[in-house]
Amino acid sequence: MAGFEPIIGHSVALRLLGTLLARGSLAHALLFSGKAGLGKLTISRLLAMALNCDKRDLIGENKKGNEKFFPQRVPCKNCRNCRSIIAGNHPDVIVIDNKNKPIKIERVRSLIAALSMKVYGTGSKVAIVKAAHMLTLQAANALLKVLEEPPGNTIIILTAPHANDLLPTIVSRCQQIRFGSVNIETLANWLVGKVSGLDMEQARVLAAMADGRPAKALELANGGIAQRDRLLSMSGLDGKLTANKMDLISVLAWAAHMSASPETIDNRLSILETWLRDLVVASINPDLLINKDRSEDLIAMASKTDPEQLLDCFDAVCSARRQLEANANRRLALEVMAMRLTKLLQHGFNQP
Repeated sequence: MAGFEPIIGHSVALRLLGTLLARGSLAHALLFSGKAGLGKLTISRLLAMALNCDKRDLIGENKKGNEKFFPQRVPCKNCRNCRSIIAGNHPDVIVIDNKNKPIKIERVRSLIAALSMKVYGTGSKVAIVKAAHMLTLQAANALLKVLEEPPGNTIIILTAPHANDLLPTIVSRCQQIRFGSVNIETLANWLVGKVSGLDMEQARVLAAMADGRPAKALELANGGIAQRDRLLSMSGLDGKLTANKMDLISVLAWAAHMSASPETIDNRLSILETWLRDLVVASINPDLLINKDRSEDLIAMASKTDPEQLLDCFDAVCSARRQLEANANRRLALEVMAMRLTKLLQHGFNQP
């Protein structure tokens, strides 16, 4: 979609937004769902720009067979309104980003008060609630009232990993747009163009570790390979630690180390997931490995590892991720995961 160039992938979702904008049929409430790091917040801000740009206008129509492509309203990104939204200080664009902490009713009440005020410019008021699944029950019910009777000329955008993370009554009042992972090869090519000195093999590893999420891939590109190697070494999953060196104190210390940096936990879980996945794949088809730069290590380890143990460990990481997404106790979830992973060292890598 023209005007949405910073976004990689999501062509179907962006085409839908462009069509809705052109028809003037954008719903008053939108739900953008998909994993963290896919660009949902960026797209929300670009949509706010499209609705408030000083130079917003309609661009030409195209035809493909019998299908009509509607003209799209696009942000210029250079006018006063666009620059204000980019800077985060536009009076008609309100963003609630609670950094994955519970969003309490006071925040929603403040939002309702702001939405009740007259539009400052000639565009629309836009409220963006990031990680709406973190709304408390009271906050969610307060927001529901706004969704049922929204102020005029207002668009409310909610983002969440999954629609079923929200109250069904909220979901039913939103137009849902789903964002999926970006193709690994597409993302790897994009990374090579964005990150200086990154070769294609490294880019493919990072893109896969990020599970096709551009923002996560960029985070991992900043020392991601070295971070992977350190994490595998600390956990013993590189096969270089023996079982007797991974006692309970060491396991809990590792979990505490991960827990102390909540902003990096998602990346670290992604690294563990791709590594364990590769250990399963290595003995079946090495050509499908993600961590190709460590293929020799993976093949050697896979030859003396019980596949069922690997699947149990993969489940341990996935379970920890689910618990953290549900706002479980971070330290406890990671400690349980670490203890389950230690079983692989005790019964897997040490097989003769």
